[in-house]
Amino acid sequence: MAPQFANIFMADLEQCFLNSYPLKPRVYFRFIDDIFMIWTHGLDALKKFYQDFNSFHNTINFTMEYSDNAINFLDTTVKIRDDHLETSLYRKPTDSRSYLQPSSFHPQHTFRSIVYSQALRYNKICSEKEDRDKQLGELHQTFTQLKYKPCIVEKQITRASHINRGDLLQYGPKTNVSRVPLVVTYNPQLKCLQRIINDFNPS
Repeated sequence: MAPQFANIFMADLEQCFLNSYPLKPRVYFRFIDDIFMIWTHGLDALKKFYQDFNSFHNTINFTMEYSDNAINFLDTTVKIRDDHLETSLYRKPTDSRSYLQPSSFHPQHTFRSIVYSQALRYNKICSEKEDRDKQLGELHQTFTQLKYKPCIVEKQITRASHINRGDLLQYGPKTNVSRVPLVVTYNPQLKCLQRIINDFNPS
């Protein structure tokens, strides 16, 4: 429950402070303890805002990074170019790209899903096609070096890159599924279970 409690506490703290402060950020987003803001009142006012926010509670201390052209937030770099925002992938220097080894005892669809989900994430984050293709090329090289099957890597990256980025940014209601899942410990010898289930329950 720690993240939930932290979210509730921070939501109350920031609401009390922002409601009482005369200058407001143009944009204010928070994910647990990481905050992204767009500030339009000048650098001196930003430093004063940071100082006042930092002293608003006696046990909460903030650190601040600011820039007038690019900033990192979570796994995204947000840049200003030609008066509009662009986004690109950000990786921390400590990122070791430790994906599941292909020799691990997992079903094959797990490895396909890992490649596909990462490529989908890159496609969603990178707003410019040239940057996206460059990042996907590095991702392809990473999985190839890990000894993933090249045909799987190529197919899943191509599949993800063909999805319209605008569709990825839209969240719709989830489709209700009435079926009852059967969860078992993975073993290659249990592949016949799917056939048996289909024979007794064709629907």
